Amino acid sequence: MKKIGWLGYFRYAWLTVRHKYWVFRYGLKVGCPIFRLIMHDMCKFYPSQYPHYQRIFFGDKSNQRGFNIAWLKHQNSQDHHWEYWWQRTGHDRATPRPVNNTPLSMTRGAMLEMISDWMGASRAYDKENKDLDINNWPWLDKHWPKAIEHLHPDTITEVRKVLHRLGRKTLCP
Repeated sequence: MKKIGWLGYFRYAWLTVRHKYWVFRYGLKVGCPIFRLIMHDMCKFYPSQYPHYQRIFFGDKSNQRGFNIAWLKHQNSQDHHWEYWWQRTGHDRATPRPVNNTPLSMTRGAMLEMISDWMGASRAYDKENKDLDINNWPWLDKHWPKAIEHLHPDTITEVRKVLHRLGRKTLCP
């Protein structure tokens, strides 16, 4: 494995701070609680995640397993990811018993942070997207079909309402 230079560490830190900045700005627009916006993605700076993210973004990409574990930790500990709300198995004490591999509806705060994250990531990571146009949002148009396969129907309804309030004219399907 290649040695990681300090420049790569700083480049990833800057990218993450820039992402957090845009998530914060868009989060204020969607009405996400400020505490959620301040804490957004802080775990990406933890020693268990930071070096793996840094290498995947700006360094030696050979340790895919390390990154996959870091990404799984991130998804499982951050409720603004739909994966957090996905039940892998239903427990027999739950009534009614949930079906394996089904989503729960997201809390409003988590759903608003998820939308802010989508917007912030689109702005921070896509160099072509200097001004996020809610009606011409390539990232959302590309990922929405996958999202609706994994989100609870109530969460889909709420996401649509928020995006409509922001001026999104259509969101298909």
